[in-house]
Amino acid sequence: MQFPTFLTREQIETSIGTLKSRFPIPSLIVLVLTGYIWYRIFLSDIYIQWEEVRIFTTVTSLILTFFLSLGLTIYREQKELKNTYAWVITSLFPLIYGGLYYWSFAYRASFEVQSATFFLLHMVGFLSCIFFTPFIIKGKKDSRNIQYSNYFTHVSWTLLMSVITGVALFILGSIALWSIQALFDFRDFTHYDKLYGYWATFALALIAPYYALSHFPRAEKIEEKNYESNAFFVFLIKYVMTPFVFIYFLILYVYSIKVLINFSDWPKGIISWLVIGFSTLGYITYIYAKPQGESVRYVAIFRTYFPILVLPQILMLAYAIYLRINQYGLTMNRYFVVAFGLWLTGISLYYAFSNRKNLIAIPLSLALISLSISIGPWSVFSLPYQDQYNKLIQHLTEAKILQNNTIMPLTKGDDISRELSNSIASEIEYLCDFNNCEGIKKLFRVQTAKIEEKSLKDWKNEIHQTWAIYREANIYQITQGIKEEIKVQRYYGEVYGTPEEPYFYYNTMSKTYPFWAPLDIRGYSKLITIYSIDQWNSVQDYIGDRIRVDIPKHELIYETSSGNITLPFTLPASFLDGTHAREVTQEEMIFNTSKNGITLKLYIQNIALPNPAYTGKASYFPSVSGFALVK
Repeated sequence: MQFPTFLTREQIETSIGTLKSRFPIPSLIVLVLTGYIWYRIFLSDIYIQWEEVRIFTTVTSLILTFFLSLGLTIYREQKELKNTYAWVITSLFPLIYGGLYYWSFAYRASFEVQSATFFLLHMVGFLSCIFFTPFIIKGKKDSRNIQYSNYFTHVSWTLLMSVITGVALFILGSIALWSIQALFDFRDFTHYDKLYGYWATFALALIAPYYALSHFPRAEKIEEKNYESNAFFVFLIKYVMTPFVFIYFLILYVYSIKVLINFSDWPKGIISWLVIGFSTLGYITYIYAKPQGESVRYVAIFRTYFPILVLPQILMLAYAIYLRINQYGLTMNRYFVVAFGLWLTGISLYYAFSNRKNLIAIPLSLALISLSISIGPWSVFSLPYQDQYNKLIQHLTEAKILQNNTIMPLTKGDDISRELSNSIASEIEYLCDFNNCEGIKKLFRVQTAKIEEKSLKDWKNEIHQTWAIYREANIYQITQGIKEEIKVQRYYGEVYGTPEEPYFYYNTMSKTYPFWAPLDIRGYSKLITIYSIDQWNSVQDYIGDRIRVDIPKHELIYETSSGNITLPFTLPASFLDGTHAREVTQEEMIFNTSKNGITLKLYIQNIALPNPAYTGKASYFPSVSGFALVK
């Protein structure tokens, strides 16, 4: 396989002709995408609140439309559908899809897990399509795997080279821009930095896709009888991918034996994603390794036994995910594990026991599973959300917070167990992250109204308003406000009943901005940064007064130019009970201490306290950060 180029005038003209004749719609989409990004760079000095959502949706809708149009164009070309009706249908459908996608997500108030996940699923599905659409028509059974293997390698090589071309062009052009800027003193030119954005868009959003389109292989011209050799992929398969797949599965099997020996201990949740990740890499290698499987013995062994080796690991995946779903319910991550675990099961059984072993089954099934789980009542957006919502209703009812379809806040947080409080708080957070709190707002109407009223009041009272136009409370304000209203909170430090974290963390950094504003500084003369014992050595060159907090000794050291003063510093018992961490208010993180005429008012932003139940080795000391007023 030769390295394709289009550097000469004749090659450039040929490439442009290919774009016009084979891929007019994808080429137009690339041009529109490039122009749109340039336009946004041009307007980057004009900031519009939440405009990022519109930009993200526009760019992703164009990207998805591009890949869908490319897949349909390849199918029409291979099927030889030359009539006007077929051309219009395959050309208009991607544009209609792109418009519907944009309309569905562009007018959301903020980024959501749902929109990002929908994009990724459809991206995987449409990208997979370009690897199999020419081969979903009937062909010669005895030569299809040879031809498909060659086609898969050609497409992969084309995409790889387009990325390399775009990145190399961007780097070389950026060096040129930097040289001009450095040599000719253009640093003061206001919009010079935008040139890097324009150039990056030109290289990566225009040239790279055009390169791929102009060199995209025609399936009918792919060799059918003999495997084509690509030196890069031969080296990659023989000496990198195949050996590492063996190593990865050796790790998985050793861990599986460890779990079986200590069967009472839960397998780590990450084992599910490792099985999926390593198996997917293995099946990609399985396709690429088809030519080498005919001549290299250990590659042939890999292709023969890999599907069989995957099956026991799927059982470990199923065991791990069953434990978590059974106890904590179905979430989006666990849904993905189940869905792609079923995908791995299907293709592993197919390649382990089928005689045909058609390579097209991998990208085809991946596209089907990715697209199918993104729509309908069975989708990743419906089942996990409904499951968590049902659990929230169950737990609210159990806590007597939900009575006769009415929210009745607790009198105090200790009225329910920590486990139940933690479950309710985590479910509220999950459901809010899922779809911008839409369902939570309906369930907690009264509490949401109070939060919105407070948010508007805070916005009006801010000296430096972040936004010129008030918008509704954000996800964090909604979740925190509701938890405070109904008196539930998250507890940290223990996972599944096992002390896994060396420290408990208390944090007020993400509370309302600015911190503790406005400060009452009457009577105070200084504002000083607080350091913890582990930070002390790193600030030895600091000039001026400073404060070190030593939690184990229950004291702080106020260092001045005239000497050090040691003052008492004792945290409340609720911070030191050694059983859990919890959410804290800003008021709880304000402390006063005095001695010999020196008075300090401390505003703590973060505290990390040791967990007495932790049995491992911690690599750092308890830490504190914040500031103090001195008088």
